[in-house]
Amino acid sequence: TRVARPIVLPAASSQKQISPNSQEDFNFVKRLHTQQFPSTPASTTTAPQTPIDLDSIHINKDEDKKEDAKFPSPDGQTISDTFCRSPEQELIHPLECVSLEDKGNLRAEVGSERVKQEGSPVNNTRHIQSPLLLGGIPTRRVGGGGSNWGSDCGSEGTEDESGEGAVLEVPDTAQLLPLHDPDLYVEMVKETFSVPRYAEVAYPDYFGHVAPTSKEPLLERLHGVQRSKIFQDIERLIHPNDILDKVVYDLDIPSCPVVEDSGESLKFNSQFESGNLRKAVQVRKYEYDLVLNADINSNHYHQWFYFEVSGMRVGTTYRFNIINCEKSNSQFNYGMQVLMYSVQEAISGRPCWVRAGTDICYYKNHFARSSIAAGGQKGKSYYTLTFSITFSHKDDVCYFAYHYPYTYSSLKMHLSKLEDLRTPRIYLRQDVLCETLSGNSCPLLTITAMPESNSNDHICQFRNRPLIFLSARVHPGETNASWVMKGTLEFLMGSSPLAASLREAYIFKIVPMLNPDGVVNGNHRCSLSGEDLNRQWLNPNPELHPTIYHTKSLLQYLAYIQRAPLVFCDYHGHSRKKNVFMYGCSVKETVWQTNISASSSDLQEDLGYRTLPKILSQIAPAFSMGSSSFVVERSKESTARVVVWREIGVQRSYTMESTLCGCDQGKYKGLQIGTRELEEMGAQFCVALLRLKRLTGLRNHQNLLDLECDIIGTQSKAASSLSTYVMEEDEPSFLEAIDYSAESNDEDGEPENELCCEVQENFDLLSDSETTTGTS
Repeated sequence: TRVARPIVLPAASSQKQISPNSQEDFNFVKRLHTQQFPSTPASTTTAPQTPIDLDSIHINKDEDKKEDAKFPSPDGQTISDTFCRSPEQELIHPLECVSLEDKGNLRAEVGSERVKQEGSPVNNTRHIQSPLLLGGIPTRRVGGGGSNWGSDCGSEGTEDESGEGAVLEVPDTAQLLPLHDPDLYVEMVKETFSVPRYAEVAYPDYFGHVAPTSKEPLLERLHGVQRSKIFQDIERLIHPNDILDKVVYDLDIPSCPVVEDSGESLKFNSQFESGNLRKAVQVRKYEYDLVLNADINSNHYHQWFYFEVSGMRVGTTYRFNIINCEKSNSQFNYGMQVLMYSVQEAISGRPCWVRAGTDICYYKNHFARSSIAAGGQKGKSYYTLTFSITFSHKDDVCYFAYHYPYTYSSLKMHLSKLEDLRTPRIYLRQDVLCETLSGNSCPLLTITAMPESNSNDHICQFRNRPLIFLSARVHPGETNASWVMKGTLEFLMGSSPLAASLREAYIFKIVPMLNPDGVVNGNHRCSLSGEDLNRQWLNPNPELHPTIYHTKSLLQYLAYIQRAPLVFCDYHGHSRKKNVFMYGCSVKETVWQTNISASSSDLQEDLGYRTLPKILSQIAPAFSMGSSSFVVERSKESTARVVVWREIGVQRSYTMESTLCGCDQGKYKGLQIGTRELEEMGAQFCVALLRLKRLTGLRNHQNLLDLECDIIGTQSKAASSLSTYVMEEDEPSFLEAIDYSAESNDEDGEPENELCCEVQENFDLLSDSETTTGTS
């Protein structure tokens, strides 16, 4: 058994001591980010904080005692109703309804005083203690981060003589986020295992995110911004004596001095789940260079960031430079902004991530990458993402992120809350597909409608429903994939007639997070093995790639029992294209793209693979059929969609890519994408599946072909609409060509000559496989 770790929340708390248990050895460590913890707690001059002992907390939760019911499963097994419950619901001592103001009291009653704040959508409040220490072991941060959150952000009083933190009255967002529970989130964090042994909880993850109702347009870039930024960088080299070069945060130096409270420097922190910031250097009074961590057991993939800043001055503009980015271009050059979460705004009743930053640009800098980090290539440079922020609140604590964070603990909390939506007519089963290298569980969901009765006819219909297989978050930095999956799951568990019809039409097998370890540890691309899991589908190793190995094994089993999925879709995020779009697999379109001569009789292929994307383009305003592609690239032959298409025989095998930036067409043209639009996309994917069912269920096969031809259009139009190259419309001519190396995390197009070789070598094999599998 593992010893529960102390949890500190929110992360913007005063300096704390590190638990001696943090010295536990790990099999996987960050080669460039090895955190060394002191063996003894650091002495402090102030009185120690009073921790909350979990054993002394009173519980006030009414457990529903329901008689177990026996149901047949879609797999042919018989299971009980209690097995469908999540492990969290079976805990004897759940941490719910707890007042953090007094550990011996229960949460204030419903009739307690409510505080209505101007402009706040949240009227109900809860009390938290700052800092809140759970588990009885105080901790402190390494590297000079942290802030006095209790005194800075709206505390009602000062610390008492015993040193106990102030009690804060903050909005209770549960009324706006019915599937979010801060206390349950803490319980999930305590059962999550990370390499650095995180002992803090970020405030945004604890209190949740309420999507803003206002539109967030793409940022219009002012002329000359990039030139001005580069000139400022050149001035550093010309006048080095004017540069402070003061390290204010460094995970590699445990003895890094704590930033003094003189107000001259910002304070940084990233030691919480999914956090990523390795080092912060103050170069000018209001300018900071930031260095990101590489993925664990890797020396590159610097892209995802999530960190905390405090100690700012109101009305002062700060410049932040992330100086070790790797991609040769970014949507930050085309209107995308970073995400910011203000604790002061959250306390005022507006807990949400908002797009922020001005003077944003992305350009090559003078820092050279090592040949090892550049994949053996010499002369490669890093890139700088720079943005400016003017803070509006005194003593605020703000978080910045590459995209809307969605942690592994958030997923576990969400799945647990989904249990509350289950009705007698909904079949929901949660299994553990496998355990990851770090010991985290990989959940597997089965969702469908319960049979109408126990009659043989109804049971047979129940088990013979077509399968839909969905997965997401194989790349940790593509958090938008999790938000799309959240929308899908909530729609499937909804009470609408469309949701009921969808459950009656299909059995859904869902792996909502294929790379939990990467998500937990703040990776962008890889798992703890330092490998891209979406390039391991050809021959996954059960020890190094357990989630891919077991997911593929499940698909192979389903194919073996003649239950191969009708649709397979892997949710991803795309960093260099706008809109939402799909990648599929087609022999014909691969041949058309590469100009290989072949007679039409050699290319017998059902065009049904284009039906689902075309339906989405008609009902989902964020979806772009023109950005979709159905070419099979050589570099993608080991990805999920291609392997499932070739080996499992699923014709409708897709990767659905969601933009990190925004849309340039349709209803959301000119707007940055938010969680509301992403969740909407997940729900619309479900609606498209229902329409697909109605099309494929037509008895008159000729009518089906006519309908699909009408939806698809002519072959020539289909071929001309392919868009397999990244940002071909957006990229200005003066920027260098996009690098299509193996480092790319996007489903980018491949050079045409490489496609020709791939198709010519495997054309017969692809044609044979398609004619034998037919439509699923």
